[in-house]
Amino acid sequence: MNIKLQKTPIGRRRFLKTAPLLEPLEWMSDLAHLKELIAQRSQFQVVGQKSYFEVSGSDLCLMLEVVGVPRNPDQKTLTLMDLEALDLLVLELQEDLFSIDFASVLARAEKVKLALGTGENRLHDLFHLVLDGEKIALHFFRQKDYSQNLL
Repeated sequence: MNIKLQKTPIGRRRFLKTAPLLEPLEWMSDLAHLKELIAQRSQFQVVGQKSYFEVSGSDLCLMLEVVGVPRNPDQKTLTLMDLEALDLLVLELQEDLFSIDFASVLARAEKVKLALGTGENRLHDLFHLVLDGEKIALHFFRQKDYSQNLL
């Protein structure tokens, strides 16, 4: 397998993350609901147009990058997640969006993660599938770099 990765440094970022999706194939309605919840019932603003899927084992969570400071500590439906500055391993997928499906992208990501995680280059168990318009990328992490807090 020929893997072309780009190592990209990123700064500190903040995300709102859902609980694991019950029906991952219906992610578009979950994404619309999350955007509506952020716009109408939170103090956060969405940054950019990227949608992130955090994959950890069989769990798949939806994430959006946001700016803002939480004011409601009783919020239980979303998790506030800060990603500290780190180097990110990015694999851009070149396939046409109309020729691939969600399950095959996830299977390919698992193969890439397994190939990259051998020897001393241990990767974190989770990875991100990032949708940016018509582009799809996989983001891998060398270690756990998250601090998570409930809102």
